[in-house]
Amino acid sequence: MVTGIAGKKDYVIITINKYQLSKRLDILSQVFAVIQRFDVAFDYLPSGTDAFSFIARRGDVKGQVGAIMDALRNECDLDSVELAKDISLVAVVSDELGKRPAVAGKILDMLDNSQIKIQLVIQQSSDIKLVFGVANQDYEKTIEKIYRNVNVTEKKLRMAI
Repeated sequence: MVTGIAGKKDYVIITINKYQLSKRLDILSQVFAVIQRFDVAFDYLPSGTDAFSFIARRGDVKGQVGAIMDALRNECDLDSVELAKDISLVAVVSDELGKRPAVAGKILDMLDNSQIKIQLVIQQSSDIKLVFGVANQDYEKTIEKIYRNVNVTEKKLRMAI
């Protein structure tokens, strides 16, 4: 089912929480203004109706995380702002992901049974890749567990560590 596994270490994730955030364009506008002011290349994604996350390489943040967190807390009327540091992103590629949602569930269950805490999951319904955020210390273990425990195609599977 899996045709590729890849990943990178050393990300930070800032998650903002505000009740009914998806309906509060004024708050989202304030948040984006703060992020833009710090000139950091963040990727962003909705984490639910009440949460939004920003992801950046630790090196791109250049020691600004504390100031960004303070500005978000002080200027944006949020319920909470959370920081996850030393995060690795591990991507699993499979043509089956869009067709068989149980593939993602199988991988999540296997990682849970391995006591690997998942910080983030990114998958779009038509996408062929599933991205997990895990602690840097679990990076190699995550790749190894997926590689060894998920049905792989007979083609040579590439593993990047």
